[in-house]
Amino acid sequence: MRPNVLVVEDEPEMQWLLHKVLVNNNCQVVCTDNGRNAVKLVREKLPNAVILDIRLPDMNGIEILRRIRRVNKRVGIIIITAYRTNQNFEEANTLGADRFISKPFDISQLMFTLQQLISEKAYIDNLIGIETTFKNRFRGKRKKYGIFE
Repeated sequence: MRPNVLVVEDEPEMQWLLHKVLVNNNCQVVCTDNGRNAVKLVREKLPNAVILDIRLPDMNGIEILRRIRRVNKRVGIIIITAYRTNQNFEEANTLGADRFISKPFDISQLMFTLQQLISEKAYIDNLIGIETTFKNRFRGKRKKYGIFE
């Protein structure tokens, strides 16, 4: 299955480059240049990952991250910025950003980070699915099989 990636970037050249690289690496890509659309698209498209610029015209990337996490706690989020500060880094980590990449960056570094993040999230989703199946299958039968919570 092809990964579905949302790119939130207001610089047209960077957005174009990210779109082209991701499509060439077999990703389904949706792009937006603003935070309101980003949150809406996370809700509608259920991406595997979001590449999020921290400085956008309509709202701060940290606020977008906060809103995305209210909508989807498990989507992978990579913050990209030319304005990395300790405060942004700490706040983004606290709110659940998975990775933080400073501009300018090497495209191969971004792709490696993205592929690693998508694999990690898929693995976790798989474990959650197994745990749910296990709990449902043995609901009410735990004592019989010696399974305790």
